Amino acid sequence: MKILIPIALGGVIALLVTPVIGGMFLLLSANQSNELVATVVNIGDNLVDPFRGIFEPRDPELSNALAWGMASLFYVVIASALGMVFKRH
Repeated sequence: MKILIPIALGGVIALLVTPVIGGMFLLLSANQSNELVATVVNIGDNLVDPFRGIFEPRDPELSNALAWGMASLFYVVIASALGMVFKRH
């Protein structure tokens, strides 16, 4: 049982960090026909949705970048907090 908790926690943290990696793929114009890039961006896009529309600049690319950036920051903080909580146990 003790080995399953770190594995599950690693999966959750990986999922939460997906917007960071997906945002980097978008920022660097990664090839979205690549299966890995497309998968990460699609998963990240679902996690970014709650952050869309918080700021509405005139430039849609800036709006998208802000949403991905806010989501990345939020999920990295959550993943870090989870890591600290489970590290203590």
